[in-house]
Amino acid sequence: MSAESKMTVVPDLKDFREPFRSQFVQALQLGAASADIQDISAQVGYAATGRASTAFLKRELERPYSHTANICHWIRHLTPVDRILDVGCGTAGLSLALAWTFPDAIIECFDADERSVRAAKMRIAGYGFVERIRPWVVAPNATFPYESESFDLVSCTSVLEFITRVEDRRRLLREIRRVVQPDGHIVLTTPNPWYPFEFHSKRFLGNWRRRPGYPWASTRGWIRRQLPDCVFHPMVDRVASKFRLELPRSLCQIIEPWLPWQVLLAQAKRRDHTSTADDSGT
Repeated sequence: MSAESKMTVVPDLKDFREPFRSQFVQALQLGAASADIQDISAQVGYAATGRASTAFLKRELERPYSHTANICHWIRHLTPVDRILDVGCGTAGLSLALAWTFPDAIIECFDADERSVRAAKMRIAGYGFVERIRPWVVAPNATFPYESESFDLVSCTSVLEFITRVEDRRRLLREIRRVVQPDGHIVLTTPNPWYPFEFHSKRFLGNWRRRPGYPWASTRGWIRRQLPDCVFHPMVDRVASKFRLELPRSLCQIIEPWLPWQVLLAQAKRRDHTSTADDSGT
């Protein structure tokens, strides 16, 4: 049976049970998930902790539903998926969406921000998924605490652009590749660097005028070069779902690389020999 045919019904936001929901909101108000950059000590830009606005609270509460309708919708056909790793999980919005989408899977997830992981535990408990979703704190740029080739699917959403140094981005991608099984999949999302304004900060040419504490996006080509023994699958279905139009596949292939977000779906090859990534450029 395919993953799609086994998909569970997505709960409603009202199914986020008390007292966990109130505890989750309070954790956000006290700064959980507010600092996106974890690898510098200075409290500047996106490395600084702040109090949550009403709009931020709403986005965080609705995040599992947004991920279910987008990322998880595009990968729901993958099978078999029994073990999932969600890298940089934040408050576990994507982890929860993955649990809904792949109802037989166990999800390991981690983040560098201890406050976000505490909030994630509240969200997970509030939806009754403590047996299936396991959140952990892992230090920035640390080796993943998992054995090699131990996951069918590794997700990494809106993480790469918040890693300050190029060499640490390489390390993250190497670790992701290490823990995914042969024939397993990696789904990675990050903003498109070719837009004139950096997606998160709205800084003009922010992807190229880099400042400490502010995000910047890597190019699709650079990301692919860090995963040389993976096959990348086109995500042309994103175009039809975004514009809600039936478009020729050839046209979707032209449009898809220019959408504001890059969504890369890679499948790990079986390793017959050691490959070396091309470290030039970003």
